[in-house]
Amino acid sequence: NFELTNDIRIFYLLLWFNKNDREYYVIQLGTNILISCIFSDNYFRLDYESEGDYLSGFIYEKNNIDYLCVSSLGGAIYIFDLSNRKLFKVISCNENHFWHIIQWNDKYSIVSDRMNRSFKVIDMEKYQNKI
Repeated sequence: NFELTNDIRIFYLLLWFNKNDREYYVIQLGTNILISCIFSDNYFRLDYESEGDYLSGFIYEKNNIDYLCVSSLGGAIYIFDLSNRKLFKVISCNENHFWHIIQWNDKYSIVSDRMNRSFKVIDMEKYQNKI
C-alpha cells in the first residue's frame, strides 16, 4: 500500500533495483512519477511538467548509470537519470500521442503512437525519432 498514490491515477509499474543503496523500488507512472522503496519509507518524485500523463516506460543502463525512459500522452519521451534524480533528455515529436514504449535493443526503442495509429523507432544513442 503506497499512501502517496491513493489520489492519483497509476498507469504503469516498474521494478528497479538501485545498485547504490541496494534497495528495490517501485516506479509508478501516471499523472506524475513516484518512486517508492519497497521495504522502507524512502521515496522520491521525479518532477517535470509534461504535456500528458506518463503511460509506459523501461529502465536501461548506460555508462553505469540507470535511466528511466517513459512515454507521454503529450507526444514526448522523457529520459530521467535515476542516480541523480533529474531529467536527462526530452525527445519531442509533434502531433503524437505516445502510449506504450519498449526497449528493442541497446540502440533503439519502439513507441506506439495512438493518434497516428503507428509505431515510432527512437534512436537512443542520438535521442531522435528515426521515422
